[in-house]
Amino acid sequence: MAKPSITSSTDLTSSAISAVKAVGIVILTLFLVFIGQIYPSFAAGFQTITSSELTIGVWYPSDAPEQDRRLGPFDVRLAFDAVPKTDGKYQIILMSHGNSGYFRNYHLTAKALADAGFIVIAPMHAADELMKGDDIPKVLDWRVRELKAAFDSVLDIKTFNRIADISRIHVLGHSLGAVTALNAAGAGFDITLLHEHCARENDPAFCERRDRGPSQRGTITPDLSLDIPLRHFPEAFINGGAAVVAPVGQLVFFEEDSFLARKVFIVGLEGDKITLPQFHAKYLADIFPEKYIEHYSIRPGHHFAFVAPFADRVPGKESIPVAKDPAGFDRKAFLDAINQDLVEFFISQSQTP
Repeated sequence: MAKPSITSSTDLTSSAISAVKAVGIVILTLFLVFIGQIYPSFAAGFQTITSSELTIGVWYPSDAPEQDRRLGPFDVRLAFDAVPKTDGKYQIILMSHGNSGYFRNYHLTAKALADAGFIVIAPMHAADELMKGDDIPKVLDWRVRELKAAFDSVLDIKTFNRIADISRIHVLGHSLGAVTALNAAGAGFDITLLHEHCARENDPAFCERRDRGPSQRGTITPDLSLDIPLRHFPEAFINGGAAVVAPVGQLVFFEEDSFLARKVFIVGLEGDKITLPQFHAKYLADIFPEKYIEHYSIRPGHHFAFVAPFADRVPGKESIPVAKDPAGFDRKAFLDAINQDLVEFFISQSQTP
């Protein structure tokens, strides 16, 4: 008689573990497929467009292969001057850089958003050199006008017009770009609030910079002839989500009847020495009613952490303020995390009824 087979407890445990692993792999595969359907991934095309002396960066979904190239002090991987995808409709995110910054500074964030199926449009704000004294209201209003002009210029191009879904228009801003983003969404600015804050609070890095015009960046400074009052609502056109990172807050005021955006995403950075989060990010979180706040957090980081890491080839990178990080800070990991949160925020705002 044949001996009955005997399975040890060790064999049973191994079999059970193998079965669990197999089931886990199937579940993970199904999950990834499901996530891929919700958050589709594309190659990121990129173009620089010039319209009426306004320079505009545009990132967008494309099927073209990406290449490793230089973009100023950054090494990037994008499909330069590629043809956009034509088999879908893609919502638009306007992006506003910080005072005297460059749209290229945020290429990793823009690429993440384009990979997720958005068209990102970012003008080079040309009047920042005038950001001092009596010209501050003019510059703030002009920045919103530049966002709208960039939007109109890109939509005038047939290849973008035919793939753009303008049912929702979103906005993202960093530092002073946060004021621009919120103004474009229907919040106002009030220069008196700025002066009162600086007279009342110990906020030296921000308050000492407010009347210091930055140096030229090669842009053609416009003639700002419009007389803009100290308390003002620029012409708003953002009706989707509005996200701000390391924001300037002490200029902004909110009136519900004027605000067009659906939800607001606010991130302050605890190591920020320029826009101290207790005075700026928290201020914004306090002035918006709770129903508008989709996300508010204070995260580890510094004011320029939202700028992409400079390439190692850049001479003297360690001494450039925008490129410097505190010891132990991983800027790439910070950006990976916040970019994923921004992708999820804008997707939620694009899909919400």
